Amino acid sequence: MKAAKCGNAARPGLRKCYNKFIERELSIANVTNTRRMIPMLCCEFNKLRECFKAEAEEVKICTRRTIDFVERYALEMFGEILNIMCYEYQDSSDRCDKVTREIPQLDFDGVKKPRSFIPPMLDILKLIGDDF
Repeated sequence: MKAAKCGNAARPGLRKCYNKFIERELSIANVTNTRRMIPMLCCEFNKLRECFKAEAEEVKICTRRTIDFVERYALEMFGEILNIMCYEYQDSSDRCDKVTREIPQLDFDGVKKPRSFIPPMLDILKLIGDDF
């Protein structure tokens, strides 16, 4: 119950994190080097998880335990697919800093974005094809 209250109170910030992740996915789909797409996606997922945690930490009613729950929720929300794909990029690292700098900065003002992370991820996987 406490985790739900924490999550609800942090919802605006969590939504901002989630929307940023979707924008980064859409940007990754514009990268020409398809072999870099999975590392980019993994590193952006790590940033999403960190963002969720940071947003929950800003909410006064969130305890250490509920913050951990919010972070675990991010892992469960994305399921095993990212765990399988991202085994080499488990945490933010210098490797992540390098690959994420290669993601183009696109302007999404006025652009209708998907509500789910799944369609952009599927688009990325289609672009990668046999390179994955």
